[in-house]
Amino acid sequence: AEQSPVPPPDRPTWLVVSRQDYTVQHHGVSESLFELLSELQTGKSLAEVIAALTESHANRLDELFANLHEWFHWIAAHRIAIIRA
Repeated sequence: AEQSPVPPPDRPTWLVVSRQDYTVQHHGVSESLFELLSELQTGKSLAEVIAALTESHANRLDELFANLHEWFHWIAAHRIAIIRA
């Protein structure tokens, strides 16, 4: 008898959904980038968000600051707009 494949175990996934013209795209992102984008969406300033991230990621500051440059390029390349709903 055929056996059904076993699905992989559940794990957290962070997605950003964007639209350009009439094309909807989804992007898997890191938890930290998702946190940054989510906080910006609430209306906080970039300075406030980065300050909060440095507190919540105090044990990984080198990694956080190394990623900031890459994240801003990614946001610009994907034309991500922060929209408050």
